[in-house]
Amino acid sequence: MTPRPSLRLSRPIRTPGARNPYAVLANLLALLLPSVLLVFAGVRSSGNVRVWLFAGAGICIVLGAITYRLEASHGQNLLTMLPALAAIIWQFFSKADFSDPNQRLVQSILIVIAIGLFARQTLVASGGPLLRRARQLANRLASRRSWPESLDECRLLPEVEALREALTLDAGPALPLLSCDNPSVQIAALAAFESRKTWNYGQADQVLFLALSSPHPEIRAAAVLALSQCNQRLTVEALADTLRDPAPQVRQAAIESLLWDTEHRWIWIRHAVHDSLADPRFGKDGPLVLNRGNFSAAAITDLVAWSSESGILGTRATQTLGRHYSNHLMANPTPQLLKQLSDLVVSPKATTIMRLELANILIQLGFMTDELLEKMLNPENPSPLRLLAVESLLQSNRQEQAIDVLREVARQPNRELALTAATLVQKYLHVDLGLALGCPTPPLHSRQAAEVTRRVMEWANHAMVSAPVAAGNLTEW
Repeated sequence: MTPRPSLRLSRPIRTPGARNPYAVLANLLALLLPSVLLVFAGVRSSGNVRVWLFAGAGICIVLGAITYRLEASHGQNLLTMLPALAAIIWQFFSKADFSDPNQRLVQSILIVIAIGLFARQTLVASGGPLLRRARQLANRLASRRSWPESLDECRLLPEVEALREALTLDAGPALPLLSCDNPSVQIAALAAFESRKTWNYGQADQVLFLALSSPHPEIRAAAVLALSQCNQRLTVEALADTLRDPAPQVRQAAIESLLWDTEHRWIWIRHAVHDSLADPRFGKDGPLVLNRGNFSAAAITDLVAWSSESGILGTRATQTLGRHYSNHLMANPTPQLLKQLSDLVVSPKATTIMRLELANILIQLGFMTDELLEKMLNPENPSPLRLLAVESLLQSNRQEQAIDVLREVARQPNRELALTAATLVQKYLHVDLGLALGCPTPPLHSRQAAEVTRRVMEWANHAMVSAPVAAGNLTEW
C-alpha cells in the first residue's frame, strides 16, 4: 500500500491572531529607543538639563509600557509613535544645547523613528502587507502537491485558516484559485471565503458559478457556505436554487447558508423554499432544521399556509413548524406560546396533521394539560387526535374518561383507526386482540389486520371478555 503523503507544511504558518516575534522585537526597540536616547543626551548634558532629560527618559519608559499593552490588545496603531514624540518635545522643552552635535544627533534619530513609525502604520492601514501575505499564501496553495484524501479535510488545513485571515480586506488574491483544475485547491479557497461579508463587483458571481455548476458536491457545498453572508439580492435568489441540488450535503449547506436570516431574506427565497419542500425527490429530508437563527413571522405564516396543502409539501411544512415550535418550547416556554399552540391543537381550521404534530410535541415536552386533553376528546375533533388524547389518559390511569371514546372510535369502519385502537386496548386494558406488543401493526390489507379489526369492534360492542395478554406472542391466523 502506498504511504499517504505527509501534510506537513514546507514552512510554518502562523496561527491566525498570533504575533510575529520579529515584529514584536521591532516594536519593543521602537518603544524603548527614545528612553535610551534621552539617557544618552542626559549623560552628555549637565545641571538641570541632565535632570530633565533623565526624568523624560523615565516618562518615555512608562509611555512605552502603556503603548505596548494597548498594541497587544488592539493591534498596531498610531500610539506607537507616542514615546518618540514625547521624547522630541521633552528634549526641546528641557532647553538642551542643540549646538552640541550629540543633542542634534539624538533629535535627528527621534524624528526618524517617529516618521518611520508613522509610515509603517500608514502602510499597514492601506492593507498592502495583508494583500501581499494573501497572495503568498494563495500561491503556496496553488503549488502544493500533498493534499488530504478527502476534499472536506482540505477545508481544515492551517494554510486555509491563515488565508482566511489574510483576505480580510479583499477576496481578490484567492479568486484565481477557483479556476484551478485541482478540486482540492478550489475547496481550500472556498473555505477561506466562508462567511465573508464584503464582496467587490463580480467576485460573488465567481463563487456562485461553482455552487451551481461544479461536478463535485463537496465544492458546491463549500461555495454555498462561502456566500452565506452575501446580501446581494440577485446572488441570494440564484443561490436558492441549491435547495434542490441532487446532493444532500449541498441541500443542507443551502439551508444553513440561506435560512439563518429569514427576517430580511425570506421574500427573496420563499418560492425556492416552497419548491424544495414540494419536491417529491427530497421527501426523506424531513423538516428544515435551522442550526442558527429562527424563522421570521412571514416565514411562519407561509409555512402554516403550506401545511394545509396535500402531498409532500404539507407534510414537510408541518414537520418544519413542529421542529420550530419544539425548539422554542425547549428554549423559552412562555405562557403566550403555550396558549397559541394549545389553541392550534383544538382549532378546526388547522389541518389534522398539524394538530397531531403539535399535540405530540406538547405531550413529549410535558406541557399537555388536562383541560386540553378534555377538549381533544370532543367528537368534532379528528379521530387520530382523539386517540392521542385517549393514550395520554390511559397512561395516567384515567380509564373512565378514555374508554368510552376508545369504543366510539373503534366502531368506525376504518381499519387504520381500528388497528390503532386495538393497540391501545391490548397495551393498556390488557385485552388480547392478537397483536404482538412492541411490534409494528400488521399491514392494513392482511388477513391478520382484518381479524384484529373484527375483534376490536366486538370489544367496542361489549361482546368480548377481557383476557390476559401474552406479551410478545403473535396470534396465528
